Amino acid sequence: MATLTLALDMRRAKKDGAFPLVFKLSVNREKSYITTGISVKPTEFHTESNLIIGNPKANELLMNLDTQYRTRFYQYIINNQGHEQLSEAKAFILNRQPEEFTVAEYWDNLINNMKVAGRDGGVKIYQQSLSTISKEINLDIPFTALSYKDVMNLETKLYKRGMSINGASVYLRTFRAVCNKAINQDIVKLEWYPFRKHRMRKEKTVPRVMTMEEIKSYFSLNLPPTHPSYTYWNIGRLIFMLRGINLRDLILLKPECLKNGRLIYRRAKTGKLYSIQVTPEITATLSTFTPNETLLGVLTGDRISGIKHFKTVAIKSFDYLCSILFQPEHFRVISNQTWYEPGKTSATEGEQPIDVAYTIIALSEFYVCFGNYDYLTRMTRAFEWYLGRNQLNQIVYNPISGGCLDGIEAKQVNINQGAEATTTYLMARNRMEKHQRQKDQEQTTQLTMNTHNNFKITTPYAQDRNFTRTKS
Repeated sequence: MATLTLALDMRRAKKDGAFPLVFKLSVNREKSYITTGISVKPTEFHTESNLIIGNPKANELLMNLDTQYRTRFYQYIINNQGHEQLSEAKAFILNRQPEEFTVAEYWDNLINNMKVAGRDGGVKIYQQSLSTISKEINLDIPFTALSYKDVMNLETKLYKRGMSINGASVYLRTFRAVCNKAINQDIVKLEWYPFRKHRMRKEKTVPRVMTMEEIKSYFSLNLPPTHPSYTYWNIGRLIFMLRGINLRDLILLKPECLKNGRLIYRRAKTGKLYSIQVTPEITATLSTFTPNETLLGVLTGDRISGIKHFKTVAIKSFDYLCSILFQPEHFRVISNQTWYEPGKTSATEGEQPIDVAYTIIALSEFYVCFGNYDYLTRMTRAFEWYLGRNQLNQIVYNPISGGCLDGIEAKQVNINQGAEATTTYLMARNRMEKHQRQKDQEQTTQLTMNTHNNFKITTPYAQDRNFTRTKS
C-alpha cells in the first residue's frame, strides 16, 4: 500500500515555532519525506484543506507541487502495482525531465501565467493561436519532435484557410515566441530552433483612418440627448479625446480614476499605466453620463446590484452543498438510494460518477466566476474520488480500458463500465486538464518547470492516450 499526504514534519521545530511542510510518502509501511521549502506554524496550516492561512502565494506553490507530485505518484502506482519500492517511488515523483513536456502543455502553462499576471490581451492572442495551430499540426509532442518542416506545413495550411499574409503571421509570430521562451527556460536546446531558416512574410496594409473633415463633422453633429445614438456618440468623442482609449477600458473606468484634473488608469491588455489631462471638453462630455460604480454608468446600478445578489445566493448555496460532500478524509457524493435530509443519517452506498463530474464542473464554473482558490483545491479532491480517494479506497477509473466503473456500492465498486460513467468521467478529466489557473493574483512566483507543472496535468493518467475505449 502506498500513500502521499501533505503534513507538517513535527520532528524538526524551528526557533520561531514553525515546522517544515512536507509531502509524506509511505510505501509498504516505509516512510520518506519530500520537502516543499516552506515552514509554517501549526496554527497557520489548515490540515483539512491543505492550505496555509493568509498566504496565497505559498498556496499557489503548494497547489502546483501537489498536482505534480500526485500525478507522478499515481503514475508510479499504476505502472508498478504489487512491486512498489519507496526509493523508486520517490525518485519517480521528483524526476520529470523537461523533454516530457509537450508543446501544448508548455503553451497552456504560458497562458496560465499570463492570466495570473492579469495580461488579458496576451491571454487572448496566445489562446486563439494555440486553438488555431493545434487544429493544423499536432502539438501533443515534445519540442524536439517539432521541425522546420512542420513550421512550413503550418504556414501553408493557414494560407489554405484563406488567411492573409499578415493574418497568418500573427499566429506564426506567437508560435515563434513560444519556442523562444522554451529555449530560454532550457526546455529545449538552442540548436533545435525550427524558425532559424524561416522568414516571416508581411504585406503593406492600407491605414484605416478618418480625415480631418470627417472628424470635424463627427464632433459637430450636436445630437440632442433624446437621440437614440446620443450616448454612443459621446462615447466615440471620449475615445478620440482620451487618445484612443480602448472601449473596454473606457466602460470599466471608475469615478476614482479622476484625480487632480487627470484621468489615471491601467490598460487592461498590457497593464501599462496612463495619465491623461482632463480638458474642459472631456469634462463637458463626461457630464452627459451619470456615474455609479463606473465612471460612465453604462452598466446600470440595478444590473450591478442584481448580479451581486445572485452571486451571493449562489456562493452560499454551493458552499453549503460542498460542506456536505467534502469529508475530512475523502469526497463523497449524496447516495442515489435516498434523499439528503439535514440531521438525518444518509445511505453511504450508491455513489455515481456523474455526480462527481458535475460537482467538478460546478467548481470549475465557480472558480472562473469568483476566482476563489478553494474551488481549485476542491476540484482536485473531488477528482481523486475516481483515483481511489473515496470511502472504499478503490480506483473507479480503469486505466487499462480508459473507461470508468459505474460507481461505488456498500462494500465494493460496480465493475460495469457504462457510457454515462465514462462520458462524465471524461468531462471531468477535460475540465481538470484544461482548467485555468488562479487569475486574481497580481504577481506570481517564478518557478522552474520542475515545480511549475501547470494545473492542466491534474489527472495521474495525462500520458495515457488510450482513454476513449470503453467496456460495458
